[in-house]
Amino acid sequence: MRLTDVFDKLTTLYYRPFSELKRQEDISGFTINKGNTGQFLQELLDMPNNSHLTDFEDGEL
Repeated sequence: MRLTDVFDKLTTLYYRPFSELKRQEDISGFTINKGNTGQFLQELLDMPNNSHLTDFEDGEL
């Protein structure tokens, strides 16, 4: 996945706290490979959850 693949989705998340986007119990199942915040963002952007060092083929979120 490339950065440009998620640009449209990112604009809907600007200036919104995570608490508005998802309930705490919805993120309680995340594991520790990227931390809750990273995994939460991956889920919001319909990205696969993985432990790659960079988020995208062409860069980092």
